[in-house]
Amino acid sequence: MSRSVPGKHSKGMTVLTALAAVFTVICILLFPNEAFQASLKGLHIWWTIVFPALLPFLVVSELLIAFGFVHALGVWMDPVMRLVFRVPGIGGWAVALSLSALMPSGAQVTAKLRRDGIISRGEAERLLGISHLAGPVIIFSVISVGFMGSRMPGLYIAVIYYMAALLTGILARFLFNDTRSPNAPGTTMSPPASSGILSASLTAMRAAREEDGRSFGKALGDAVAGGIQTLMSIGGLMMIFSVFAAIMNLSSVTSMLAATLSAVLSPVGLTVVHANALVLGWLELHLGAFAAGQDEARSLSFMWSIAAVCAILAWSGLSMHAQVRSLIRDTDIRYATFVLYRLMHSALCIFLTLLVWRPLNGWLADTAPSFNSVEPPPLAAAMEGIPYGIGLAQLQQSLFVMVACMLAIPLATTFIVIVRKIRKERYI
Repeated sequence: MSRSVPGKHSKGMTVLTALAAVFTVICILLFPNEAFQASLKGLHIWWTIVFPALLPFLVVSELLIAFGFVHALGVWMDPVMRLVFRVPGIGGWAVALSLSALMPSGAQVTAKLRRDGIISRGEAERLLGISHLAGPVIIFSVISVGFMGSRMPGLYIAVIYYMAALLTGILARFLFNDTRSPNAPGTTMSPPASSGILSASLTAMRAAREEDGRSFGKALGDAVAGGIQTLMSIGGLMMIFSVFAAIMNLSSVTSMLAATLSAVLSPVGLTVVHANALVLGWLELHLGAFAAGQDEARSLSFMWSIAAVCAILAWSGLSMHAQVRSLIRDTDIRYATFVLYRLMHSALCIFLTLLVWRPLNGWLADTAPSFNSVEPPPLAAAMEGIPYGIGLAQLQQSLFVMVACMLAIPLATTFIVIVRKIRKERYI
């Protein structure tokens, strides 16, 4: 049974959106050179860094979905999702898909589950909040290697970002409470027994593969075409929001917001450069992370560069918000709750960075030599037109982290199932 509702727009929002569009057009006509250069900058970042870093992994993630691996992973995530986040186990599919593909994938799955009546509105809103995650590929290949010129910052970003995401999900478990709706028979994953997890995951993988039905060649071709189409959309959004950022800069809006933000957080060391990156990240994820990862920002404060990147990833930019809102507009999932999740996650990223920086820096500093044994070419050279590619070592690093994250899920699930079985036998 579908529980979707049609999207509604107030007259005030319609007028405001129209005025903003007219204002943007006027600014582009008044400052054509600045708009062109801003658009070119967004295109250059996308073409030299984002495109080569994401395309291979988008293709691989589509193949993982086509051959049922993500569905099998959802079975393993069932006990973790129910225990930690109070979300039905099928929601693990949305989290696994978001980690292996791109952020809007979680919203797409959540909207489908809600339209089919499998989860309640509260469960859908919690699932949307916890499944909106940046995968290891974006953190290590795009931001750490591509934007910051080294693999080492990715470790700091991953630890803080995922720790804040976990805390956000746990807090939301208690803050957003509602009664769970009955699950539709034959659709959701029931909690598997310890002896049946492997069998259930293989069954889910086989069912997904049979439902897909494409040959390897067909799936590979569709994955390449879909990955390029997705990256074209990302590139267009980066160019558009780069122009928006330039317009805000010309109208001094960016500088005023950055000055205000730095004044508020100056007692804890936030500089104007990092505040400016946060303002850009409020508009578009990649542009803000790029600004926070530059040499100037890191030389002023490496800690705040990491904090800014994590907060920008957590917020994910208005361009990503627009994609999520378009995916959930035909459901009753509240966009305001999603915004609240993103604000909580961003705030926790900054708070955790300030809280754990010294012990984390001391721990990760010992691993720096092994991770930095082979350095990629500096980003400045790439931005001057020298061909830039994500090397084999960087791809191996990202694949290693992705595999490690995926292996952690079955281990946690096995532990939970064994503990439940021991407790059950004790009371028999």
